[in-house]
Amino acid sequence: MQLTVVRYHQWSAAFALLMMLSFVWYQEVSAVASQARITRSAVEDLRDHGTYIVHFTSNATEEGMQHFVDRLGKKTATKQNFAVEIIEELFVIKCLTARLSVRALNWVACHSLVIAVKENEYILVGSGRVLNSSHHVPVDWHLDRLDQSSLPLDGAFDVNYTGSNVDVYVLDSGIHYEHSVFNGRALYPGCDPIDKIYHQSQAGRDCEGHGTHVAGLVGGNGTGVASGVTLFSVRILNCGLIATEASLIQGLVCVVNHRQERNATRAVINLSIAGLHTTSSINKALQLALDNSIIITASSGNGPNGLFRSINYDSCKVYPAGYPGVISVGATDIRDNVLMGEFDGRTYLTSIGACLDVFAPGYNILSSDICSMMPCHDANQDCEDGVSVCRRFRSGTSQSAAVVSGAIALLLEKCPEVTNKEVKHLLRHSLSISKVVSYKEALRYLMKNPSLLYGILDTFIQTTRGLLYVGDLASITNCTVDIQH
Repeated sequence: MQLTVVRYHQWSAAFALLMMLSFVWYQEVSAVASQARITRSAVEDLRDHGTYIVHFTSNATEEGMQHFVDRLGKKTATKQNFAVEIIEELFVIKCLTARLSVRALNWVACHSLVIAVKENEYILVGSGRVLNSSHHVPVDWHLDRLDQSSLPLDGAFDVNYTGSNVDVYVLDSGIHYEHSVFNGRALYPGCDPIDKIYHQSQAGRDCEGHGTHVAGLVGGNGTGVASGVTLFSVRILNCGLIATEASLIQGLVCVVNHRQERNATRAVINLSIAGLHTTSSINKALQLALDNSIIITASSGNGPNGLFRSINYDSCKVYPAGYPGVISVGATDIRDNVLMGEFDGRTYLTSIGACLDVFAPGYNILSSDICSMMPCHDANQDCEDGVSVCRRFRSGTSQSAAVVSGAIALLLEKCPEVTNKEVKHLLRHSLSISKVVSYKEALRYLMKNPSLLYGILDTFIQTTRGLLYVGDLASITNCTVDIQH
C-alpha cells in the first residue's frame, strides 16, 4: 500500500510537470503569433523553414537594422537548429526577406526592433491570356489605333517620338533578351527576385513568354509604341505567372536602387499584374518608387482572377493598380468595346470604375514571345540560333498596360520634367479621347446574368475614362498642367 502511494505521488508530480511545460510552450508559441502577427498557417508550418517578410518598427535606423542582421548571423553560427538565410535587405522600406527555421523565427518575432513577421504569400498574377489565332485582326492594330481620334483604322502609326533616353522596367516573368524586336535594348539590371527567393539563375530571362510579350508592346521594333526605349527585365513572376509579396517588393526596390546608377532622363515601371489585396510593404515599395519620380503603370485586372477564382470588376479594389499614384489601365478591343469574353468557362471583363485612368488596346495583340510547345503566329520561326522571331497574340489588361507604358515613354521624351501627377492628368485628358469607349457589348452580355450586372452597375456608372490617343502628342506645348482643374 505504501509503495502504491509513492508511485501515485511520483506520477502526479510527473503529470503536473508535463502540463506546466505544455502550458509554457503554448504561451511561447501564442506570444510569437501575437507579437509578430504570424498567420495561423505559419505557426502550424514552422518546421518547413518558410520564407518570411520581417517588418521593422517605424523608428528603426539603418544601423539598428544592420546590427539585427549581424546578430542573426552570429546566432546561426553558434546556436543549434537556428537557421537563417537573408534573401534581401530592404532597409529603405524597413523590412527584409528571409528564410527562417522555427527557432530563428521565434527569436526574430520576439525582438524589440521587429513589429511583424509575415509569411511570404502568393498574391499577384499576370493578367494576359494567350490566343491561338488572330481572329482576322490586323497584326499591328493596337499601334494603328493610337494615333487617330476615331475609327476606321487607316493602316498607319505615325508619331514623332520613340521614347529615346527613357528606361522602362518590365516587372514580369522576364524578357527573352535575344528576340529580334529588341536589337540589344533589353537588358538585365543585376537583380532577379525569383532567382534570389528560389535559388535559380535565370538572370531575368523569360520562361513563360508573358514578360517578353509585354516588353515587345512597350518598345519592340514593329510591335511596340516606343521603339527607342531601353528595357530592363526584373523577374517577379515565376514560370506559372504568379508573384509573391516578397518578389514584388524586392523588384520595386531593385528599380529604385538601379536608377541611381543610370543616366537616363526618366523611368517607367510596367506592372502587368493584378491581385485582390495589398500589404503595407507593397504600399511602401510603390510609394518609394513614386517618390523617386518613377512612373508606375499597372493592369486594372481582367475581372475573374485566375489565381483567386473571385470576381472584382472595381479597379479601386485591384492592386497594385488601385494604389494612389499608380496609373490604372483598362482594355478595349478593335471596335473600341470594353474588353470582355470567356476563358476556362468563366466570364472576364476589364476592371473599371473610378480608379481607372485610361483605356488602351488589349484584345488580340500581336507581340514578341518565346519559343515553346504552343505554336507561334509566324510560319517561319527559327528558335535554334538564339535570336527568336516568335510572335503570338495575347489579350488582357497586361497588354493594354504595356501599350500605355510605351506611350508614357513618348511623353517623357518630349516632356522630361513632367511630374507623376501631371502624367496622370495628361493621360486622363490631353492623351485620351473621351466618349469613345463602348460598354454596350459588355452590358448586353451581363444582362443575361442580372445578379452579376446588379453587383457592378455602380462601377459602370463611375467609369468615365477615355481611350489612349497620342496623335496630338506633338501639339502639346505646355507640359506643366494645372492638376487642380
